[in-house]
Amino acid sequence: NKSADSRGNVEKLASGLNKENLRDIAVQEKLIAEYLKDYEINQGTLDNIYALNRKYNSMISNENEVSRNVNWRLNSLEWDNLFNYGEGNKIDFDKLNGIVGIFGKNYSGKSSIIDSLLYSMFNSTSKNERKNLNVINQNKDDGNAVIMATIGDDQYKITRDSEKYTKKLKGNEVTEARTNVNFIKVDGEEEQSLNGLTRAETDHNIKKTFGTMEDFLLTSMAAQFGALSFIGEGSTKRKEILAKFLDLVVFEDKFKLAKKDSAELKAALKRLEGNDYTEKITEVSAKFQENKELLDCCSEESEGLKRELASKNAELSELESRIATAPDSASKLVMARERLGYCDKEIDSLTKKNQQLTEKVATKSEAREKIGEFLNNLDIIDLREQQEFLEVKSDELQDLLSEIKKSEGLIKNDEKKLKLLSEVPCGNEFPKCKFIKDAHNAKGTLGANKDNLLILNEKYDAVSAEIGISDIENIRGLIRKHEQLSMKNTQLTKDLADISEEIESVASRKNELLVSREGLIKQVETFEEDKEGLKKAKEYNADKQSLLSEISNLKTKLEDCEIRLRDFYLKHGSYEQNLINLREQRQELEDLRSEYSAYDLYMRCMHSNGIAYDIIKKKLPAINEEISKVLTNVVDFEVYMESGDKRLDIFIKHPRYIGRPIEMGSGAEKTVASMAIRLALLTVSSLPKSDVFILDEPGTALDKDNMDGFVRILDMIKSKFKTILLISHLDHLKDCVDTQIVIDKQDGYALVNG
Repeated sequence: NKSADSRGNVEKLASGLNKENLRDIAVQEKLIAEYLKDYEINQGTLDNIYALNRKYNSMISNENEVSRNVNWRLNSLEWDNLFNYGEGNKIDFDKLNGIVGIFGKNYSGKSSIIDSLLYSMFNSTSKNERKNLNVINQNKDDGNAVIMATIGDDQYKITRDSEKYTKKLKGNEVTEARTNVNFIKVDGEEEQSLNGLTRAETDHNIKKTFGTMEDFLLTSMAAQFGALSFIGEGSTKRKEILAKFLDLVVFEDKFKLAKKDSAELKAALKRLEGNDYTEKITEVSAKFQENKELLDCCSEESEGLKRELASKNAELSELESRIATAPDSASKLVMARERLGYCDKEIDSLTKKNQQLTEKVATKSEAREKIGEFLNNLDIIDLREQQEFLEVKSDELQDLLSEIKKSEGLIKNDEKKLKLLSEVPCGNEFPKCKFIKDAHNAKGTLGANKDNLLILNEKYDAVSAEIGISDIENIRGLIRKHEQLSMKNTQLTKDLADISEEIESVASRKNELLVSREGLIKQVETFEEDKEGLKKAKEYNADKQSLLSEISNLKTKLEDCEIRLRDFYLKHGSYEQNLINLREQRQELEDLRSEYSAYDLYMRCMHSNGIAYDIIKKKLPAINEEISKVLTNVVDFEVYMESGDKRLDIFIKHPRYIGRPIEMGSGAEKTVASMAIRLALLTVSSLPKSDVFILDEPGTALDKDNMDGFVRILDMIKSKFKTILLISHLDHLKDCVDTQIVIDKQDGYALVNG
């Protein structure tokens, strides 16, 4: 088996993969089997790896399902009010062949043509602008684009429109844009909608048909700021870009998914690997066996005690049968003695009860006598008459007191009026004046009111004298006490009657028992005369007591044994379950190790330095050959790629000199090399590809010495693409083009119609 840091190799198999679909499960399984060949893994592990691959392949397919090895034609592009353009813009690509130049000053709208294309098809731009508000012309309320494209004999139409609207966000009005898209298959006059349920689903359907925007940028465009992106990147990034051209990203995507899932698996494995389950199972098994032996021993002891107890119970049953068939005198003597003992106990109990009842009678009689003496010394009738008299006189006093207060108030009012009359200067001059008239009336009533007050005071004094010093509250208290004691006296009388009745019942029952006792004494004397019967009865009774004692001891031993047995059973179950758990955990650990081993090997396959790197290495000769074809008769230097120690390096070689890193080349050499590599990669790529190639400001770094070479590269591009859009502000590139698209101005907005 190979070591952990070693790797497999699929270079031999990869040599047969020209543009074969690397997303095909069968192709992937061949590559996996070849890569893992030197690991000498068993078929079960390989099947597990295949299962993982199918799982992640399905996930990748669902998320990013894109057609491969598809060539599509761009027929036309129309747009209104996008970027700095107004309405009525159209480019008919069916009429454009060869190199088509779009020249103009900066900010004239050259690159906006390309961004209008990217917006219409992919809802984005070369600047990765995702906010469609910024795609719409700032002076317009909406914008739209229509693109027509063909794959084979099938024609498709994509329409996309965005409209500005205002919404409130945290109390402020904000302008946003909503976008709609339609994806249609055109068959003559008939149109078939390929829309999904949502805009996102429709965009996904477009990507499935034509590829992603990233696919387009890789295969059909050299952007203004990315012309040198491949050679300007480091080794790792170069491998990523090359992987995208070769459609190897599927391996990296599955590697990321597997790595994420394996992290949880690794954590679970780490948790279990800290335990020595074999040692623990051995330890618990020993305890289990020891406990089982003790349990078996205790179980045998329990069964023995049960058998012995059953035997003693049988002996007791047989003895009781003999006792039942023994002579009557013996059994009757026992019964007579038992009844005599019961009778003596009952008589003693009744004697004590009679004594208690007699004491109760004495206590209650004494209490009743004292209460009777108090009641006899109290004249309740006289007390009630006094109470009634005092209550009447008390009410009479209250009435007189009320009248006295009223009379005093009248006198005070009359005196006040007379005093006020003496103080006014007019005197008696105005007899009809209400104030004077009331004063004269008061003079007439004052004497009568004083006489009435005198009479009332005399009556009040007379009634007070009748009441004297009598204490009505004391009288009321005596009456209440008389009523309470009368009730208690009645209850005591009833209690004494009940107790007397109970004493008679006790005495009657005691007399009956005394009579029975005399009869039982005679029976005992009679039965005691049978000596032989009594002897047997005594022996039987002794044997019975002995058996009962033995049975009691056996039950105690059995209960103790059962307690120990239950404890052994509990331990038995605990040890047994512990063993089951430990064996399951050990099996889980083995399963996790096996599963993680499959994950580990699978991730080795899917890693960027795994199968993908082997394919890249095997493809390099073909790619270098294509680069050489592009550069031959174009420039006097060579460009080639080499792989070594998991690196991907690019070299430039001039005649009579050894190769050196491309980073040491001039800007013009890098630009030419970048174009050559791009064309070479297109020959081995399975990505969807259009018939249009876009060069956005490609010649910025070119000098006059390399310009001729660049022109010849353009001719090479013409051999691979129907239309090449050359966007530049450099006038000396105008001689390279076959046709020009002119950007006009209309009403202050850019306009294209070509």
